[in-house]
Amino acid sequence: ITDAAGDVDLEDLITPEDVVVTISTDGYVKRMPMDAYRAQRRGGKGRSMAQLRDNEEIDTLFVANTHDPILFFTTTGKVYKMKAYQIPQTGHAARGKAFVNLLPLEKEEAVMSVVRCPQDEQEWQTSHIIFATQNGLIRKTPLSVFSNVRASGINGMGLNEGDKLIDAHLSRNEETDILISSKNGQAVRFHSADLRPIASRTAMGVKGINLNQDDDVISMHILGDKATHVLSVTEKGYGKRTKVEDFPTKSRGTKGVISIQTTKRNGAVVTSMPVGEGDQIMIATNDGQVIRTTADGISSMSRNTQGVTLFSIGKGSKTSVSLVTRLPLAMLEGDDAEATAEGNAADAAPEVAAPTTPDMLEE
Repeated sequence: ITDAAGDVDLEDLITPEDVVVTISTDGYVKRMPMDAYRAQRRGGKGRSMAQLRDNEEIDTLFVANTHDPILFFTTTGKVYKMKAYQIPQTGHAARGKAFVNLLPLEKEEAVMSVVRCPQDEQEWQTSHIIFATQNGLIRKTPLSVFSNVRASGINGMGLNEGDKLIDAHLSRNEETDILISSKNGQAVRFHSADLRPIASRTAMGVKGINLNQDDDVISMHILGDKATHVLSVTEKGYGKRTKVEDFPTKSRGTKGVISIQTTKRNGAVVTSMPVGEGDQIMIATNDGQVIRTTADGISSMSRNTQGVTLFSIGKGSKTSVSLVTRLPLAMLEGDDAEATAEGNAADAAPEVAAPTTPDMLEE
């Protein structure tokens, strides 16, 4: 032991590892090691993720590295920032810690969307955050605008009365496409270059999708270079993969095309998200069950079809799928990567083309 001068940064003592972060509708947040959820074949019953109270559901689920900066956007349009390791780690059955004990949230304020940011802040200068609201508005803001977030939070975006933030995603590439999906099975794909960057943190945005009267936006995703299919999942546990090229590029603000049928069997759409070869997905239900499976094991079908069973939900059950998140192949290492490769070989599903009838054609 020798005397040495210098400061020790607490962050340097934190082991970099991938973790699963969950947020409940009651405002409880926690993180768990990603290896707590082993990959299963599709159609399984999953594993419990938390002991939830009555009427409490899992609202947000994402994967991050413990050293990643995380931006939390709330219902009032404010944004807060913290590192992933600052989120309490608990067992899979615990509820976690209340957000009000971690962030200075105001009364009636709740976290609505989460963005995992690059650890290298040099990348912040060339990246953007894409926002989407329930009423179909979309906005692109430079990530560098959020480089200095006070502990008390700052204004993140402006919202019209009655509207709320649905999704926020990080974009590193100006040449990519954006996919907006609605609960009634509509989806529109357009170029991100159609969006002009807005540096103002209180701007409202522009129209991204033209919604029908009884429809709402349920997800917005960025189609990266490695995306080969769009995975659509419904609230009753059904889903499918559809080739990315089957979603034609249209102008921003149009109705788009049908992504999946929202029949009585399927229920409403939970998400339509891009997936690539070797990716895994995690599907969570409103009562805290989670299943992790390979995306390649899900049947590839045309857009205007119902899909296959992804999550086994009994008839008459009040359980429904509430969240779907993607685990990129680059994040899967060791046994998980090998399990993915084995699962792909065993579960690879053929392309399925279904006939369409005139009353099923998209607008």
